[in-house]
Amino acid sequence: MKKHIINKIGFVPLQRLLSAAVVIALTATIETSCSDDDDDQILSPVQPQTELSSEQYTSDIETPAQTFTLSIPATIEGSGSLSKKVTLGGTDAAPAATGTFETSEKIYVFNVTKNAFVSDDYHYLQPSDISEDGKSCTLTGSFTGTIEAGDQITLLYNLNAFYKSYPGSCVFRSDENDLFDGGIAKNLTVTSTDNGKLTTESPAVIQLCQSIFRFKFVDENDNAITVKTLVIESSAAAKYYYPLKTSSPYLVHQPTWTFNTPTSDYINISIIIDESNGTNPFAFKVTDDANNVYEGDKSAPSGGFLNGKYYYNASPIQLTKTSSLVEPTITWGEGTEEETLDEYNKYDVYGPWDDVNKKYLPSTLTISGTSDGCRFYMDWGSTTTLSNLTANRNDNNFIYSAGDLNLIINGTNTITCKDYLQTISVDGILKISGSGTLTVTAKDKDRKGLFADKYNDGSNYAADGYTVSISEMTDNGDGTYTWTYTVTNDN
Repeated sequence: MKKHIINKIGFVPLQRLLSAAVVIALTATIETSCSDDDDDQILSPVQPQTELSSEQYTSDIETPAQTFTLSIPATIEGSGSLSKKVTLGGTDAAPAATGTFETSEKIYVFNVTKNAFVSDDYHYLQPSDISEDGKSCTLTGSFTGTIEAGDQITLLYNLNAFYKSYPGSCVFRSDENDLFDGGIAKNLTVTSTDNGKLTTESPAVIQLCQSIFRFKFVDENDNAITVKTLVIESSAAAKYYYPLKTSSPYLVHQPTWTFNTPTSDYINISIIIDESNGTNPFAFKVTDDANNVYEGDKSAPSGGFLNGKYYYNASPIQLTKTSSLVEPTITWGEGTEEETLDEYNKYDVYGPWDDVNKKYLPSTLTISGTSDGCRFYMDWGSTTTLSNLTANRNDNNFIYSAGDLNLIINGTNTITCKDYLQTISVDGILKISGSGTLTVTAKDKDRKGLFADKYNDGSNYAADGYTVSISEMTDNGDGTYTWTYTVTNDN
């Protein structure tokens, strides 16, 4: 059905696509230990990052600017397989990976003490005299600004956006041909500005900002999983993660990453590690192209996950299937269009279109049989009948209604949402009728498995002419609670 374009308010799926230029605060100093024994691959050079725009930066300094030059020795911190200059690949080969300087790269200078940039599109440092192994060089260049002896400066290596509100932070942007391979040399103390030539107390050490991971997943029988969605749980070591080699890169903070084309090949991801939790495992939740759900962990290497590394993962990660998608039997009412599951295993249900009042009317439908992993979103309210239904949806409610919900209970029905507050949510009035029982299991013991936003609190769910009684709560001992609603016809 072609949906009419109208204004409406409702909940949206839990997924954020943030700006292509995003700020990531990194507070941990990167250590020099190596990654997993099986996690090594070299990455060849990529194109330099997009240049900075001078319009982004304004200075709070009123003293006259001067032109300075700087020539400073620099090294890339770390050994073994590093995340800089990664060539993405899907083979099982695992050559060594090292970080190298490139003469075309640009390093911008930020005066931390003055809270001002002294670099712009035309004034920056570049590597020269690069060593044979590519790990050390001299950074040289000139720039205009205000710097005094005793000031601390930060060098921003290969970063294409940086805001003075977040000194010492990495800011990335990428397109489908670029990778995130920037770094920072923090808090270098200026010892002299004589004759416009800056000297610093120590050489520059470039700390790489993120790690790059290569994952492939198999099931309990070592069969490759064709990944449609991926979540790396936020409680693990992964603080933020980015898809690589996509046309729309974005920061992800534990919503679902949905693949335009499901893949059973290796997946490359740039991950900002929370090194304070670096010894924690990565916890994965994957949905395949048949909507089966798999979960599993990858343990941390000795010393924990670190930023600045390339983790090759030559061996696929084995996950366990936790649920299989089962669609219930649905009888669509007159004027209510049949809907198919979307990428979030949700039926987005609309009733008939009212051409006079230019709005949708409430939908009507009957749900019966067995439902596992599915969910119903009633956009404009609904009259919904549950008829001998057994339903399970762990991570959300089973029914959400953006308007009033008339719920008809016939026969014996069970809804379980073990990882959510309630099984049914109504942004309006909930009224229950019919003849039968509904047993609900959810996490919030105060809501008793159901929640309505307007006018009723559970004590007055019964529609006119019906009685609804609620059993005593059963504490299941696993953080969930169960109640049974019994509906009788008073006529």
